[in-house]
Amino acid sequence: MMKILILTHYFQPHIGGIEIVAYNQAKEIVKRGHQVTIITSKIGEEAEQEIIDGIKVIRVKAWNFFENHFGVPYPIFYPKLLLRLKEEIKDNDVINTHGIVWMQSFFSAIISRIFQKPIVLNQHNTYINYKNPILRLIEKIADKTIGRYTLNSANQIIAVSEETKKYVLSIAKKLNNISILYNGVNFKRFKPIRNKKIVRKKFKINPEGFICLTIRRITFKNGIDTFLQVAKFFNKKREDILFVLGGKGPDTDIVKKYIKENHLSNVKLIGFVSDEELPYYYALSDIFILPSKTGEGFPMVVIEAFASGLPVIGTNTGGQIEIIKEDQTGFIVEPNEPKQIAKKIEYLYENKKLLKEMSKNCRKLIEKEFSWEKNVDNLLFVYQEVFKNAVKK
Repeated sequence: MMKILILTHYFQPHIGGIEIVAYNQAKEIVKRGHQVTIITSKIGEEAEQEIIDGIKVIRVKAWNFFENHFGVPYPIFYPKLLLRLKEEIKDNDVINTHGIVWMQSFFSAIISRIFQKPIVLNQHNTYINYKNPILRLIEKIADKTIGRYTLNSANQIIAVSEETKKYVLSIAKKLNNISILYNGVNFKRFKPIRNKKIVRKKFKINPEGFICLTIRRITFKNGIDTFLQVAKFFNKKREDILFVLGGKGPDTDIVKKYIKENHLSNVKLIGFVSDEELPYYYALSDIFILPSKTGEGFPMVVIEAFASGLPVIGTNTGGQIEIIKEDQTGFIVEPNEPKQIAKKIEYLYENKKLLKEMSKNCRKLIEKEFSWEKNVDNLLFVYQEVFKNAVKK
């Protein structure tokens, strides 16, 4: 049995890709008989310490100013973080941190070096080209200082895609300890359904319509404005094509204002989608739209959509280009090009036979390559290797 310490900037109930990955990996590792502790931020009313599915979760108070005001997910931990890291790093065999510039990653790199504990670093995102030039400058400085130090401290780096690996190497060019490990998905939970109409009626969505779904954090980088522009293109022209937008975020009020000003009757805002309802929204839809502008590593929403039998129309901005195959599992378009997305929607709308075949392709790909079991098999192999090498030293 190994004792694994996993470090994340956020954890459930906060919703995000890293949170989903960390939780599913930890849960599967516990099933294999290992001990898992997670240290993360406490930004709300969550318990400071609890057991979730056999995982010990420790939350340290943090200030969430940057996410609340700028949409930047960067909690500022209270000093107590250092004490908790010291206690847990001493007591664990392998330290697995997520992200290169967050506080928990940087300080764990320093403390792990002191106690000679092996570090596995998971990097998820690529470069985020923020709209605000000050944020872009801060990001670049952080990458070249904190990020480079964290990368150089890791015994093994895991990138979630080839695109993410390129990004890592742009920061620390001489690294030779990087491997690729695609995220997994629970394809028993996310799956196609035979009768979409029944589920649509339950969720009060047009049972006869053609539904284009996106579930995203409502921020600039996620391309929500592009999604709305696509909807505007179809508004009043094809009334049976409906655009369903799920999620919440700092730009929600701007989205509501745009919908009202442009009289977009073909857009349905569903707000925050709970874990319980999420599989149903995928299952009741026909296609998934990923209109991201920048910063994607390997979006969880793509493989969740695939598992649900939804082809994905995605932008050329991250690891999704490695699994979205033209006319097989979806289409790749350029960012900020709503007309390109609209053309692909029309193409699939008019070719139901192709849509059905693509849906089958998506599901087959997930069942073959993207289970959490397969993901954790590879992750545990990495843990075992870095632990053995650390013991030899």
